[in-house]
Amino acid sequence: MMGKRFAAVLFALCLVAFTVQAGAEYKIKMGYSPGNLPPEDSMEIMYGHIFKKVVEEKSGGRIEVEIYQSDALGSAGDTVGAISANSVEMGQYEIALWAPYNRNTMIFSLPGMLRDKDETVAMFNSDWAYENVFNELELKANFKILGGLCKGFRDFTTKGRPLKTPADIKGLSIRVMDSPMYVKMIEALSANPIILAGSEMYTAMKNGVVDGHENAVLSIWQDKTYEVQDNLILDEHVPGILTFVISAKFYNGLPADLRKAVDEANKAAMAESHKVVLRIESELTKRLAESGMTVYVPTPEEKKLWHDTIRPPCEAFLRTRIDSKLVDGYVAELGKHRTGKP
Repeated sequence: MMGKRFAAVLFALCLVAFTVQAGAEYKIKMGYSPGNLPPEDSMEIMYGHIFKKVVEEKSGGRIEVEIYQSDALGSAGDTVGAISANSVEMGQYEIALWAPYNRNTMIFSLPGMLRDKDETVAMFNSDWAYENVFNELELKANFKILGGLCKGFRDFTTKGRPLKTPADIKGLSIRVMDSPMYVKMIEALSANPIILAGSEMYTAMKNGVVDGHENAVLSIWQDKTYEVQDNLILDEHVPGILTFVISAKFYNGLPADLRKAVDEANKAAMAESHKVVLRIESELTKRLAESGMTVYVPTPEEKKLWHDTIRPPCEAFLRTRIDSKLVDGYVAELGKHRTGKP
């Protein structure tokens, strides 16, 4: 009797499992770079964790999400290409990866333009952004941008000379990425841009080949920059933006109720991911100070001076790469956003 009862229960469980699996009408493969971290320590992993949970619940199991951490689907560039080709459904990647498909996305990385995380998130997720930048990205390359968050801003570090105002960096050699706009930024500060690969940064700073560099707080901590640099100024000159993208063909092919489930899951996941960014950056800034770095927070006036110094030449350069009318529209929209704010 017990054997028959156990067999019946087992059969029922298998039937339920099969029904749940069979009920997944749509499958979303989501790729991103981080791996082997708890959700609380990575905005990408937190986003994936929450998105999967919410969309599967709200779709009643009709959508199944498969998470591929550690670039398991291929390099970031390869996965982005696969989303464009509609062979991968979703990904989380930095905004720089969209520039080869549409240069207009460069507008959100203009040095000295955006003040803080809130402003960055507001502008990136604005109606203006979707109408003037992301719609074309969707039509021409199959990328539907669900949203974006600020991963943190890039800041300057130096050894031996503290920075408070742009005058303090004059004459120093500063490592930058191989980017014409970043070179313009350093030149605007009357400093000397030195283009080096990321793998060469630490040794160059340790040996005095360069006096400093610029990077995000997370990278400054992970790269152990505090071992070879003793000053950090939180001037926040360029935002890092993580974008959440889905194949437009896949998304538009979903029934209306499932598109709504995706939108709601994205909203919930972005909210939790944003909390991770704020907590991590605050904690790491404290750790950098405890590790011996002098961390300087500029006054609003000092920060504005940094931004006002680097923005004009960088903006002039950007106007040679994208339509000036787009830049004008972006500046006007940013002005509207700031209306009534200090």
